[in-house]
Amino acid sequence: MSKLATVLHGVGTVVCESQYQHADAEMATRNYHMTATQVATLAQRAAISRLVLFHLSDRYQPEESRQMLAEAQAIFRATTFPEHWRLP
Repeated sequence: MSKLATVLHGVGTVVCESQYQHADAEMATRNYHMTATQVATLAQRAAISRLVLFHLSDRYQPEESRQMLAEAQAIFRATTFPEHWRLP
């Protein structure tokens, strides 16, 4: 992740997949995906301006997706979902 943080350093907006919750980190690794907390940590290390999470797994209900956003925001405050997403 440190190499990617170096490449992304100072970028304005990063749109990144966040397929899994932190609790499912092992599954994320097994399936070559990232968790919301891993992506937020990357954003923090890269000193980007804004992080947009997308490509969440369908296994999660809307409330769980909001929890993933909260997990990421606890690490990197400027994290959002795409503007057109309207989670109930």
